[in-house]
Amino acid sequence: MKVLTKLVLSLILVLTLGFIYCSSDDDDNNTKFNGNAIKGPVMNANVEVFILNPDGTTGSQVGKGKTDSKGAFQIELSSNYSDKMLLLVITNGSYIDEASGKEIKMGPNEYMEVIFNPKSQGVVVTPLTTIASKRIKKEGTENSKEVYDDVAAEFNMVDQETGEIIDITTTTPNDLTDGTSDSPSSNETRYAFVLAGITEYANKTGVTALEITEKLATDYADNSNFTDVGKEILNGIEEGIKTFANSDRNKSGIADPGITLGDLTPPIVRSLNINQTSYKPSDTLSIDIDIFDPGIGLGWFAVYVQSPDGKVLRVNNFKYQSGANPYVFKADIPVLDYFSPGKWTIKQISVCDAFSNCNIYDIDAESTSEFYQYVKSQSQYKKSESNIKIINFDIQNSTSDNDAPEITGFTALNTAAKAGDTMEIEAKTNFTSGANVVNLFAWFKSPSGGFIYVKGMMKDGKLVLPFAIDKSYENGKWQIFEIFLLDAAMNKREYFWGAEGTYYQDKDTNGTVTNLEKYSFDLNVVDTTPDTEFPVIKELKVDPTTVNINDTVTLSIKLDTPTLEGYMGIDHIIFRITSINNDQNFHFTFNGDDKIDEFNATTGAIEMKTIFNSQFEEGEWILDLVKIRDDAGHETTYAIDKKVSTDKFVIGQTKVIFPHDYMIDDIVNNQTEASMYNYYSDVKEYAVSEISIPHFTKN
Repeated sequence: MKVLTKLVLSLILVLTLGFIYCSSDDDDNNTKFNGNAIKGPVMNANVEVFILNPDGTTGSQVGKGKTDSKGAFQIELSSNYSDKMLLLVITNGSYIDEASGKEIKMGPNEYMEVIFNPKSQGVVVTPLTTIASKRIKKEGTENSKEVYDDVAAEFNMVDQETGEIIDITTTTPNDLTDGTSDSPSSNETRYAFVLAGITEYANKTGVTALEITEKLATDYADNSNFTDVGKEILNGIEEGIKTFANSDRNKSGIADPGITLGDLTPPIVRSLNINQTSYKPSDTLSIDIDIFDPGIGLGWFAVYVQSPDGKVLRVNNFKYQSGANPYVFKADIPVLDYFSPGKWTIKQISVCDAFSNCNIYDIDAESTSEFYQYVKSQSQYKKSESNIKIINFDIQNSTSDNDAPEITGFTALNTAAKAGDTMEIEAKTNFTSGANVVNLFAWFKSPSGGFIYVKGMMKDGKLVLPFAIDKSYENGKWQIFEIFLLDAAMNKREYFWGAEGTYYQDKDTNGTVTNLEKYSFDLNVVDTTPDTEFPVIKELKVDPTTVNINDTVTLSIKLDTPTLEGYMGIDHIIFRITSINNDQNFHFTFNGDDKIDEFNATTGAIEMKTIFNSQFEEGEWILDLVKIRDDAGHETTYAIDKKVSTDKFVIGQTKVIFPHDYMIDDIVNNQTEASMYNYYSDVKEYAVSEISIPHFTKN
């Protein structure tokens, strides 16, 4: 979500017009509206109400009125329009400028508006509602709530207790000039400071608050988001909030409202549904999910399903159906013969944006019908109720299988002679009954300690590990170091090399597997240029070290082989930058395919560029994690470990570990790449680096 809190708050205080809808007597038939301009009233203004058609076009006028000297008005509609969306427009009034105290008359082309349904229990008109309305009129009314939420998120209109988005069409901002405002965390106070910030920025730039509103509304409507034009204005509004907070006009007693710019709000699951409640083998379980992110955009999500015997299946084969935001996805899962019979439960949903702001919907003992929502923002979790129902379903007439498959030995089916050849190694298994093996993968360890991921396949009725020889691989003794085996009933078996003995060990029990001897083989090929070293960083830089909004920042890394040829063996590099203020972080990945474009032959460094827009928090940032992996499987991690050093990187050689989730693609589709995305790394610390940790500041 975009926490552009600082942007639009100020604009609106002065211009805020609150219309309090009063449910009139029954005989009024929901046709009469009483309103009042609150906290910065728009005085003696025309009020007009129109039907808004579903496509966003304006229909006939159905009511009109006028605000009084305090912003009060009364409107009587020509009929009951509770089944319609209405457009309420304010024109030709005047208001008291919050920042200066002067009376400002609205220009002939200036207006404020809000789109609402007359069944709502109150409506507020402000510059923020005006920004959202312009986009709704352009795109249609279907997603009007999402658009209002998106605008609210841009201005950090987020409830500080629950993490939920504030409804900007019903929340009435406080008056910061009369000394009655409450806590700086209240929704009404946050709204008021945003409006005041708009006014301060307008005065600074020599235009009116409503002219600023119109520029933001046009940018937002034309692009379904704020571009650099809008973000520059938002940055000015952020400064305006600070200016007003420290001015004599601020009588609230709140010197720091704590409204920060940036995306700190996670995506939201709007709905989750399945196609039926009972299944049998050969049926298809369909899961539909609707996700809205009022910010930078959806990063990733996953749905976890638990079987009656406690196995957890991670559903990761969702396919995009429709929508830019909200997003609609669907996953189709064939129900297999060996999915355990009984009651299954969707036990968790995780949704995150690109800034690692996450919502985790999880089952809690306090509720048997609805998920509890755990909101992760600024590295903290807040628990709240959600309106997403827990979903259970039954699988019938299937066969229970809780016996994990086993490997009994390995046999090389051929040999490799040169780089580019593929050596095939059969993994012999004992499955003669029960669910078939659907996934096999392994890590091959080189003589110098590199790890190569190998995905198994079924070939001529045999489970085969195809080991393709890269030109960077070294000759010598290689080991099949770790093996993961999974069957269609979600039973897994993991083997690892172990420190001693001639047999593998079982990952779950750490016990020795007496029927599976460790397997190694000698590689002796030609046409290679062996790489036996782990990557070592010689220098890290961030340039510039002081960053303004929309500046381009260059992250550069120089290794101990600073030539283009030396970087040709890099598989990938991952950078992570983290805000010191709130742990907001962002990852940048350099892939091997990018190496020519990203390598600077003059400096001998790999350079990655990014633009620091308004979604990045102000304050100090640090480049606190770098992972480098070469084509020969050597991976080095530079990370900060405060137990070791607060100003030095700890260097670790990475050992790769297998996933603990069962992914549906592994079981149903047996996709080649699916499992690779779900491993994680366990770093063994072995040294402290002397290279400097880059710091930089965003203004």
